[in-house]
Formats: sequence, structure tokens, C-alpha cells
Amino acid sequence: MRLLLENGGHGLAEEKDVFGWTPLHCAAHLGHLKATRLLLHHSPTCIAYFRDNEGVSALHIAARQGHVNVMEEIIGHNPDACDLVDNRGWTPLHAAITNERLNVVRYILKKPMLENLINAVDNEGNTPLHVAAGRDKYSIITILVNDLRVHKKAQNLNFQKPIDLIRTNPNIGELYKVNGRNREARLNFLYKSVIHHHG
Repeated sequence: MRLLLENGGHGLAEEKDVFGWTPLHCAAHLGHLKATRLLLHHSPTCIAYFRDNEGVSALHIAARQGHVNVMEEIIGHNPDACDLVDNRGWTPLHAAITNERLNVVRYILKKPMLENLINAVDNEGNTPLHVAAGRDKYSIITILVNDLRVHKKAQNLNFQKPIDLIRTNPNIGELYKVNGRNREARLNFLYKSVIHHHG
């Protein structure tokens, strides 16, 4: 690949398939750090900003797949690539949450330059916490509600707060496997965590 890129094959890095994926999208999907690095350093344009037919960038894909090292490489080369949203208005954090990539969620929360993703809203006004609450992501909800920067009382365009989504979706992740009182106790704990954390 290096030889190809160094000997006039730069245009290949910008080629898209029928889904709008570039070689960088593929490298991000596979978690191939070396290929990611080569593509970023040898492309004449900023391919990190290329999006597929659904508006998904390579950074979204790396986040969705849990490849933090690839994310770091893309962000290190093109820091504002983290500001890209897909056609739904999802950031890489929204994408990571839907695929339950706890390592990516923790990475984003620890990275000061990614702080703007923490409460970013999608086209329906959903913050990452809304997305976690509506998709049975108990472990991620727990991480988010314990971060003081997360807005726990944010309302989406349907005037729903994350707690409303939790209440209407009681079978959250690990809670589904817990029966009786333990399940109720954990749900009550989760409700209280979201309600009593300010945000």
C-alpha cells in the first residue's frame, strides 16, 4: 500500500465504493492502524472528512467498532474530524453507544478536546444519554450519569428526558437478567442516579 500511495496512487485513497466507503472507512472498520496512518499521511486531501452515503465518517466507524487506537490516529491527524455528524446528526459518541463500546465512551469522556460530544444532540434532540437510555445500554448509562458534565435533564424534540426513556424501557441490559426485588432495586437506583445528578 505504501508503494502504491507513494508512486502516484493518491487518487485511490479517495475512491468510494457503492456505499460511499473509502479505503479509510475500511481501515477504520477493520481496526487497521498502519493502513489508517498510511492513508492519512499520503492522501493529498483530508480524507478523514469524507463521509459515506449515510453521512458516516471513518471516525464514526472506528468508534462504532471500538477501535480507540484508530480514533486517536484520525483525531491526531485531523482534530476537527470529531465534529462531523452523520445524516441522523449522530456524533462518534452516539455511534459508540449504540454498539455498546464502553472503551470508546470512556476514551471520549477522558479526552478534553472531545468534551463537545458529551451533550451533542442529534436531529431528534437526543443526547448520548438519551440514546443509551432508549437502547438498553445500562453499563453506559451508569458511566454517563456519574459524569458531572452530562446533562441528565436535557429534553429531546419529543420533550423526553433520559429518565423518561428509562422509565418506558425497563428491560435495560443486565437488568433484563435480574429477577424480582434485585431488578426493582437496581432500576430504582438507576432512576435516582439520573434524577439526583444535576445537569
